[in-house]
Amino acid sequence: MTWSGWFNHGAPAGGFAGGPSIVSRNNTVCNIYVRGADNALWQKAFWNGAWHDWGRHNDGGVLASEPAPGSMGDNHEHVFVRGTDGNVWSKAWTGSGGWSGWFNHGAPAGGFAGGPSIVSRNNRVCNIYVRGADNALWQKAFWNGAWHDWGRHNDGGVLASEPVADTMGQEHEHVFVRGTDGSAWSKAWSLVPTVVLHLKILTAPTSFTVDQMVQAMRTVYASRGINVALGSTENLNLPLLTDLDVGGCTMGSTTTEQNQLYGNRANVGNDHVAVYFVRSTNPPSNGCAAFPAGRPSCAVSSTASSWTLGHEVGHVLGLPHVTPTDRLMTGGGTWNVTNPPPDLDGAETTTLVNSALTVNV
Repeated sequence: MTWSGWFNHGAPAGGFAGGPSIVSRNNTVCNIYVRGADNALWQKAFWNGAWHDWGRHNDGGVLASEPAPGSMGDNHEHVFVRGTDGNVWSKAWTGSGGWSGWFNHGAPAGGFAGGPSIVSRNNRVCNIYVRGADNALWQKAFWNGAWHDWGRHNDGGVLASEPVADTMGQEHEHVFVRGTDGSAWSKAWSLVPTVVLHLKILTAPTSFTVDQMVQAMRTVYASRGINVALGSTENLNLPLLTDLDVGGCTMGSTTTEQNQLYGNRANVGNDHVAVYFVRSTNPPSNGCAAFPAGRPSCAVSSTASSWTLGHEVGHVLGLPHVTPTDRLMTGGGTWNVTNPPPDLDGAETTTLVNSALTVNV
C-alpha cells in the first residue's frame, strides 16, 4: 500500500472560503463540506463508487465559519457551523428522513471565537467544543437522548486557537489546541469509575466545611482512579431532626430518625449516594452508614473530621473497618495521618470499582 497522487475535486460555483471539511459515515460514503463564497453550505459526495458534483444547501442557512461535520452511525451525519448571530447551529441527515432543518445550540456565556469542533465517540454521544471569548475550552454535550447546557473547562487551559476534537474509541475522546506558548496541547476523556453524591444539609459542619470534606474524599478516591461527582446540594429543613442526633449506627438496623431522614431522596438516583449532614450521630460517633434497604445513604456529624465523608461513603459502597490508623477505613475514625492523606488498598479499590453504586461516566 502507498499514497496516491493528488486528485482535483474542483469547487462550488463562485469558490469557497477557508478549507474543506469531510466525514465518512460508513466505508462506502464520503462527503466534502465547505462554506461557499456566498456563505451557504455546499457539499460534494462520494457514493456508489463515484464522486458526484457540488451541490448547494438551499435552506437559508448563512455560515459565519467553516463547517464541522461528524457522524453518529452508518446512516447519520450532521454539520455544525457558527451562525451570523454568534450561536452554534447544526443540521442532520439520516437514511430514513434525509436532511433536517437548522437547529440552534446557543453559545457559551460571553460568546466564542471562530467556529465549533465536534466529535461523536459512539452513536449515543456528541460533543461540541469551542474557544470561549474568555479563551477557555467550552463544551456542549448530547447524551441520554438530549442536549445539555454549555459548560466551561475550569482547568486553567488558555486557548490560542479553535479546538479540534476526535476519538480513539467508543469511550474515549480528546481535544487539541494551540497554547499561548505556541505549542500544541491536548486533553483526553475516558470512562472513569465515579461515585455520585447528593448532599442534604440539615446542620452545617463546624470543624470543616462541606466543600473541604468533599475535596478530602476526592483526594483519597482519586489516588485509586475513582472520581467523586456531585449530583446535587440541598439545604433540608426537618425540624424534628435538625437539632437531634439520628441514633447509633448498627448495620442491618436503622432507627426511627434514620428511616425518616433517609426518606428524603429528591433528585437521588438509585445508583447514587445521599449524604445527610446532621447535628450528631449518637456522640461521639462522626458518622453513620446504616440505611434502609434500597436507600444508599450515610449521615455525617457536624463535628466530623475532614475524612469522615469518604469513610462513611466507603461503608455504603461495601468497605468494612480496618485496624491500621493510616487507612481511610480505620475503625472509629481515629486517623493517625496528616500528610499524605489516609489510604485505600488494592482490595478496597476493587470493591469500590465493582460496587453497584459506582457508575462509569
